[in-house]
Amino acid sequence: MRSLLLQATESVGDPLLAHLRSKPEQVAFMLGSRTAEPDTFRLRELLTLAQAELDYRWSHVTMSDESRRKLFAWAARPADILVEAHSHGFLGDPAAFSLTDLEGLSEWVPHMRWRLQGRPYGALVFGEESIDGIGWVDEATILPVSSLELVGGVVLRATGRSYQYLARDRHDPD
Repeated sequence: MRSLLLQATESVGDPLLAHLRSKPEQVAFMLGSRTAEPDTFRLRELLTLAQAELDYRWSHVTMSDESRRKLFAWAARPADILVEAHSHGFLGDPAAFSLTDLEGLSEWVPHMRWRLQGRPYGALVFGEESIDGIGWVDEATILPVSSLELVGGVVLRATGRSYQYLARDRHDPD
C-alpha cells in the first residue's frame, strides 16, 4: 500500500520534538519539498505556534484569527507540501487523531488545499511515545504517513490507526 514518508531536516526535527513535547496540545507547521523517491517529502521549514496564539477549548485547541493569518502568509511560500502537527501528550498513546481532530480536518484540509492551489497537505499527531499521520495528496487520494525520519537515524513510525479509521469510514478496500 502507498504511504507518505516524511524526512525532517536538522533545523526542523529537534525543534519540532522540543516544541510538541513541552506541553500537551502544542501546534506546529512544516513546509517541505518532494524528494526523488515517490511519496517522500523533506520537511525543511518549521513554524511553531505559542500558547498565546491558540484558543483552548474543553476538548480541543483551535488557532486564533491572528495565528491563522500568520500561517496563511507563511504557507504561501514556495513548497510542495504543508504539514501540520499537534500533540496529545501523555494521554495520546498509541497516537491517533481524535474524532474531534478528524472532524476538524474534514473542514480544514479542503480549505487549506484550496489556499495552497492543490498542494498536498499532511497532518501528524504526537503522543508521548508514538505518532500517527495522514496525507491528502490530491482530491481523491488520502494516504497514511508511514514514518517521520529525523536526522541521526531516528525513525518515528506511525501507528496507522487514523488511516484505518478513515479507510473503514470511506469503505476503501485497503
